[in-house]
This record gives sequence, structure tokens and C-alpha cells, in this order.
Amino acid sequence: MQLRGMCKVIIGTIAITLTVGVSSIKSERILADTDTITFSDVNGHWANATIMWAADLGIVKGTGDGTFGPNRNVTEAEFVTMLFNSFPEMKIPIVPSRPWYTKYYTYALTTMNWPVSLAAASKPVLRGQVASIVAASQGQLLSMDKAVQYLLDHKLANGKTAATVAGFGKEAPLTRAEAVSFMKNLLDQGVTLSAAKGVVEEDKLKRNETVRDDAEFSIRGIAIGDSEADLVKNLGQPIRKDLSEYGFQWYIYNKDYKNYAQIGVLQGKVVGLYGNTTKWQSKHGIKVGSTAVEVKKQYGASLTEIQKGNTIYSIMREAGEKDIFLLDDAYTTIFYDIHVNYTVTAVQQIAKEVELSLRGFAGKPSKELSQSFERQDFDLVNAVRVRMGHTAFIWADDAAASARKHSVDMGSNGYFAHENLAGKSPFDRMKAEGITYSSAGENIAYGQQSAIFAHEGWMNSEGHRKNILTDFKRLGVGVGLSEKDRVYYTENFYTP
Repeated sequence: MQLRGMCKVIIGTIAITLTVGVSSIKSERILADTDTITFSDVNGHWANATIMWAADLGIVKGTGDGTFGPNRNVTEAEFVTMLFNSFPEMKIPIVPSRPWYTKYYTYALTTMNWPVSLAAASKPVLRGQVASIVAASQGQLLSMDKAVQYLLDHKLANGKTAATVAGFGKEAPLTRAEAVSFMKNLLDQGVTLSAAKGVVEEDKLKRNETVRDDAEFSIRGIAIGDSEADLVKNLGQPIRKDLSEYGFQWYIYNKDYKNYAQIGVLQGKVVGLYGNTTKWQSKHGIKVGSTAVEVKKQYGASLTEIQKGNTIYSIMREAGEKDIFLLDDAYTTIFYDIHVNYTVTAVQQIAKEVELSLRGFAGKPSKELSQSFERQDFDLVNAVRVRMGHTAFIWADDAAASARKHSVDMGSNGYFAHENLAGKSPFDRMKAEGITYSSAGENIAYGQQSAIFAHEGWMNSEGHRKNILTDFKRLGVGVGLSEKDRVYYTENFYTP
């Protein structure tokens, strides 16, 4: 498996110290004497008055075509922006970069300690997650159910069907009309925004740390064969659901990268597990840091092939980077860190019937699968960075655009190199996307069946590993799937 890396650093530093204060004075608002704002689709809507109130105050805008879209889903980035817009006394430092919500997320994460995730920024936000964010804005880092109860107790929200935790509709996407209603409730109650202290409560901590005696491997208490209902009961709804190359959905739990987990679900049953943090367990004591010798002593020799129908697939084991075993009717891949004495760094399990059903290599090419690989790779990088004591990267749409174009170009034109056929280097390509950087780097990979295998391969290549663990600030990932069952991956890193 061929991997190449490139890192170019331009030396130059500048330090700026900002003192940030949060006003405790309630904001008073005076409507400007301007042209009346109108929307063609809110007359008769239950939130009509609140929508017009929010538009007049500049908390929210229309969709640009004379409508408001009151029933349209809101992304987490849009909700966080509305929240800050509702409290203009909050002076958000300007961050001259893309995407547009970067300054809000930087402030929410680093200054306010709110439970938001850059990986979820462009996804529809669920009402339960909104409850957690709003509670945090009042200084309360709570589990989702407790956050919902806090909002109800303090009249900061109403339930969707009833003013109870069960009736709150925490798993329902938030609409634009509901979002402005949250803002109205906050301001009507005279609250201000606060930084949250501590860490989010883990109601299921005991379950998540328990070693299952009925399964060889489990992640945060979940094992192959568990029901989807049991998964959601114990870990809650995932931040997002990603398509896998097998056709099942990965439930992505990335709210806290220290507890990162991917749980594969198909037809209501857990069929896949992946973890590269310390939150997975083995009933025989195999864990992050165990040696390859200990693994083989416990499980025997690694598989060298898998037969699917009449086809035998050989298993490539690059320089001892992984071993594969059939355990508990699941193909179990144990990944090693060759730079730390061939010790265990991650584990993946795929149910036997699911693995045997996959024909070909990387699944059916699709835009959805490409996007899934991109977001997963970003999460995998951040999870291992946090585990190793580094800060998480900020997602960069501009870097992702550059990376994606390069991956697609390599796949379409049949080459594998940092310099494209037009002679453009990674840094030329990043500049073409409008990126201004003080340092930048790129990783590329080709042929791995998923983001998981690409990431683990990069971590075992010294140059790629350096890019992943260096002090760049932002990362964008782009994936190209060709019709010839080939996958191209590109990571573009930079620091403004």
C-alpha cells in the first residue's frame, strides 16, 4: 500500500493577547426605524409574531427569496449564530477565515466551553442537543435529559408535545420557527450568556466503563449483536449517522473526542464497532497499549484470507500494522502503532454476515459515502490527537474543497501524486481556494477501503503522522471514489 506525505512550513509567528469579558447587563433593544420586513410564507404560522420580532432585531434573516422557511431544519452552526446574535453585547473576536461560522465556534468552544462540535456544524441540530447548548449558555453542563428539565424548570423552553422530558421531542430536528422561539424565551426571562464550567455529566458512565463478560470486545458498553434501542438508551442519539462501505450506518459519537466511538447499525442491530480511544474494552484485557505479542498469545495467528462466495480475498498486512481474527462471529481488526513498539492503538469489528456480504472493495461509489469518509477521517484525526495530548483541529471548508478536488482529479485521471497533472502543488491548490496560511501540509492515500484504514495507515507512516500530530490549526478532508472501485484520500492542513 503506497502512502506519500508532504509538509511545507513557513516560519513566522505572532502573538496577540485578547482579554474577553462577558457582560452581565441585560440587553435593551430598540427597533430601528427601517423598512418593514415581510416574508411571504409566515402569515398564519403559529410563530409569525416571533419570527417578525427576531427578523426586526437582526437575530435571523430570511432565505433570500422573500421567504423565511419556518419549518426548515436549523443546523447547529445556524443555532449558535442566532444565540450570539440575540445577545449583541457579546463581543465575538473577528476570525478572518472560512467557513462563516468559524468565529462563533471558536468562541463557543474555547471561551464559553459549550458542548458544540465543528463536525456537526452543518448538520440539522436536534432539540435535545439544543437543550444542552442552551443549558450550557446558562453555565450548566448537563446530560441531555437534565438539560431539558433545566430549560423546562426555568421557562426557557416548552415541550414539543408536552412540558416534560418525554414530551420535549429531544430527538426531533429543530426548525427555524422553534429556534427563534428559543431566543424569545431567553430574552423574555432576562438571562445573559455565560461560560460553562467543568465537563458534561455522564449518566451512563458506569455502563460505558464496564467490561462485558458476554462479548470479546465492547465500546462504551456496546457490543456486536446489541439492539439499536439498547445503543440509543445507553449512549443517546449520535451526533450524526454516516454511510459505511458495507451499506450500514455508522452512528458517530464525537461530542467528546476522549470518548469517541463509531457504532455500526443495520436493521435495528449493532453490526460494527470502531474505537481509537481508551473507551473500548476486551474481556481478556487487550487494550490500547497492549503489545502485538500479547494479542497473538490470546487470539492466535492472524487470518490471511477471507472467502466470500467463490472468491478468496487475500488480507494485506503492511509491515505488521494490523492483525485480523474471527471472534464472536465478527471479523476483528486490531491496529498497531509501529512507532510505539507495535502496541495496540485501535480496534474494528464487523459482523461476519455483513463482511461476507460485501462484494468488491469499497462499496458502491456515491457522494454520500465520500462525505462520510471525509467527516470520519476528520473525527479519527481529532480523537487520536486528543488521546495523545494535542488539541483538536478546526474543520476548514476551504481546505476540504482543495482536498476534495485533488482526490477526484487523481481518481479521474489515474495518477497518485501531490503535484497534479497541471503542475500545481498542494500549496498552489490551497491558495487557489483563497487560503492564506503561515504553515500548511498535505497527506494523500490511495487504495484503502475506508477512512478508518486510511487513517491507521497514515499514523504508521512517519511523514503523515507528523502532519496529523503537528500544531496546524485547521484540517479539511476530501475523498474521491472512482467507478473502478478505488478510493483516493487527501488531507489538507494549515495554520492561518
